[in-house]
Amino acid sequence: MNWTDLLARIRQEALELGVPSIDMNGFMALRKLVEQYKPQRVLEIGTANGFTAFGMLSAMGDDGTVTTIELDADRAACARRWVREAGVADRLFVLEGDAAEVLLHLETGFDFVYLDAAKGQYWANLEAVLPLLCDGAVIVADDIFHDGLLHKAWTEIPRRQRTIVKRLREFIERLKQPPFYDTAILQTGHGMLLARFRKELYNAI
Repeated sequence: MNWTDLLARIRQEALELGVPSIDMNGFMALRKLVEQYKPQRVLEIGTANGFTAFGMLSAMGDDGTVTTIELDADRAACARRWVREAGVADRLFVLEGDAAEVLLHLETGFDFVYLDAAKGQYWANLEAVLPLLCDGAVIVADDIFHDGLLHKAWTEIPRRQRTIVKRLREFIERLKQPPFYDTAILQTGHGMLLARFRKELYNAI
């Protein structure tokens, strides 16, 4: 398969439809993380039209799988269309619905999770994901800087954005505590948070 051509077409569609999409620096950083950690089962929350899901799949081994969850029916349909065209229905699974509900029906064993849905729901989504993760699973959350608002003084943050920024700051602080480790913020793209998961500590809490 020509991944370069396919990814370019998926991204172009996202741009034409006005679908939010990861910036290319962040996209390349995400693919490098997948190549580095070599996950077998990736879970994504926030599919959009499938660009990042396909990007991660292209960086995995031939037996790796990506399960991605999208709330918006039209965007999920776009992603499924690309899955059919690429012939990867046995490796890339697009699930439609609210993540909190969908996650209840998934099997455990994910070793990499990528969060890119509603920023104010990052912690709630991660809490629902944790029982599904392997020990040492990699957690990546995108757009941590939230258009640069994360590091601004509270008085400089528009009131309508304060709840999201507050929740993002709480999310970051929580991932600096057990059962997480190796937590870092990558400056690439719009900011990525990277952490690892200690399942034995989580089970003991």
